[in-house]
Amino acid sequence: MFEIIQIFERTSGRINPVIMIAPGVLAVIAGLIVWLGGLGFRKVLSAILGAVIGWVVGFFIIGKSMIAASVLSVAAAVTATVLNRMIIIILAVSLAVSLGFIVAHHGGPYLGTTQEAGPAFTNPVSSEGPTLSITESIKVIKAYIIGFGDKVQQTVVDMSVIGWAIIGVMIIIAIVAITYLWNLTSAVCSAVLGALLIFGGMVLLLLYKGAMPVTVIDQKALFFAAVFGAMVAFGTLEQLVLCPWFEGRRNKRKEIQDENVPRRKNLWRGS
Repeated sequence: MFEIIQIFERTSGRINPVIMIAPGVLAVIAGLIVWLGGLGFRKVLSAILGAVIGWVVGFFIIGKSMIAASVLSVAAAVTATVLNRMIIIILAVSLAVSLGFIVAHHGGPYLGTTQEAGPAFTNPVSSEGPTLSITESIKVIKAYIIGFGDKVQQTVVDMSVIGWAIIGVMIIIAIVAITYLWNLTSAVCSAVLGALLIFGGMVLLLLYKGAMPVTVIDQKALFFAAVFGAMVAFGTLEQLVLCPWFEGRRNKRKEIQDENVPRRKNLWRGS
């Protein structure tokens, strides 16, 4: 799966800059909001996650169509703002499944399991040539997404019993955390999602500048894993400390305003 991302890195110079810059900037901004204020901006977090879930469902289940993915993404974002608690639960379980999947996939050789090599990915565009148009760039990115999704599907099909057991354990841990440590779980999920958005946005922007961030991350995996862990830890602690404080001040200000409303009415009536 990772080799597809590396292939995209080598050919990203031909992708239209609009396709790289706009999503990259939006991802970084959204990531900062979610990373540092997920508990205080639950509806924003729910809308972002709902949009992502809607896009994935629309693209991979409804026929790999960008139009269907975009429409369902907007609809899911609107719905998620209403059902924000359910979205946090989905996020926690999804992160648990993803972590279990990564551990099972990369730990396969150490667990005594092997994975059959699937069909090789065919690069949809060469690394040399003129810059593609926006339409052509979208088609190329769509081919990369489909290829990555096929690799994930093949990995799931070939998953060993030990791999499924690891994923099952992670799901149980997530359910226990949701049940007994709701605030902590919400803060951790927000910090993880925010850090992922920041990393993803920065990768897109660096690719636009001609850098090779994916290769650097691969070469210094432990360092970037430590940076990611530190970001998650800081974001979690910051949200647990500051978000309730800001929320308390906001509620207190609202109570004061509500108390002043009847008083103003009485002054207006002369009583």
